Amino acid sequence: MGDFVSSVLASVLGGLILLLVTIFVSRKVRGVFMGIFGRILDVDIDAVYRNKKESEEHVRKEVDKARWIKVFTGRGNELQRDTFKSIFGKNSFDKTFTAQILLPQTRNPGGRYDWLAQREKELCTFDPSYCDGSLRSQIDTNCDLLLSHAEHASINLKRYNVPDIGRIIVTDRCLIFTPYRDDAYARDCKVYIFRKQDEMYDNLHRFFDLVWEASDEAEL
Repeated sequence: MGDFVSSVLASVLGGLILLLVTIFVSRKVRGVFMGIFGRILDVDIDAVYRNKKESEEHVRKEVDKARWIKVFTGRGNELQRDTFKSIFGKNSFDKTFTAQILLPQTRNPGGRYDWLAQREKELCTFDPSYCDGSLRSQIDTNCDLLLSHAEHASINLKRYNVPDIGRIIVTDRCLIFTPYRDDAYARDCKVYIFRKQDEMYDNLHRFFDLVWEASDEAEL
């Protein structure tokens, strides 16, 4: 009897170890279990990724499936990469698809607090290359590229002057949030994906809409 119990316990322990190793190694399995545990705990979160690289496949799939999208971001470099290429592809043949994009205001805010300058100070603490104003020029370059697409598609672009809290992507399916740290690049920050019915979806979606209303139209 003792040998039987020991054998069962060993099998259970071995199964748990295998499960934990699989979850740790596989991004996909981690995402599945995160969704299951989220439902058990009544938290509508689909996944948490340790960094941008781990989240890319999931984010790209959500962007591809979106019927509309809203993006609040910092430099905007990511908008030129494969993750968001379907935004421009959809607009070329589907005029019902819309994209609203918010990038930082790089010009003098006219007496208001310059939040982009604050972000530049943070970046300078770990990357001196941002101390020469290059962040502003990178943002303007990305803005010009987006505006060139906007002439032929349903892309609306505005410039904001509020704290750059992180990258927010809102779609009709989910919300993807990458909170920026003051000591790391965005690519090294965690990525959280919330389902549409979650309170975080509602709160950050509302934040986007409020900032959108208060922001300036982008110009070439």
